[in-house]
Amino acid sequence: MPHRAWGTALTPDPARRPHPGEQGRWIETDALAREAVRLGQSALGAGHDVTRGALLASAWLKVKSGNAHADTLARAVVMALDGSTHAASARNLLVTALRKNGQYEEAERVARETLVMREEQLGPEYPHTLLLRSDLALTLYAAGRTTEALALAEENLAAGERALGPHAPCTARLRKAHETIAA
Repeated sequence: MPHRAWGTALTPDPARRPHPGEQGRWIETDALAREAVRLGQSALGAGHDVTRGALLASAWLKVKSGNAHADTLARAVVMALDGSTHAASARNLLVTALRKNGQYEEAERVARETLVMREEQLGPEYPHTLLLRSDLALTLYAAGRTTEALALAEENLAAGERALGPHAPCTARLRKAHETIAA
């Protein structure tokens, strides 16, 4: 049975156009994200949840685009968002940045700590929890621990299919991670 909290949002909207970052237009997307942070800070204040969300989105873009200082930026975002509703997402960003920089031990430690937070806050089969567990599996794989990574990815994909359904976008991301590890 699909996860109720995500309802129909799990079904992609065929009329939805991809945003510039999904099209590989990182510079344009980064400029838009920085403008969103600036506007949020001036209109709502730096501590407002919307502003913090924009800061997190801006940092994700830098990590995804391969920014050389992504891990430093991710650490700053984790500190800035500590205690907010975006704290676990910021820590997940740090996991991704550390893994991309080859810092596998620290990435694994942060992923495991954050996974405990996510499971307590959202439950083990919530999409954000499943995606973080998938990031942990990818980190283990990158560190050369293929057997452990594959077992975790298989278990996680099964949980995603059970909780969200086999055609959900989140499940597709879990499947892609599993295929990467299994290849």
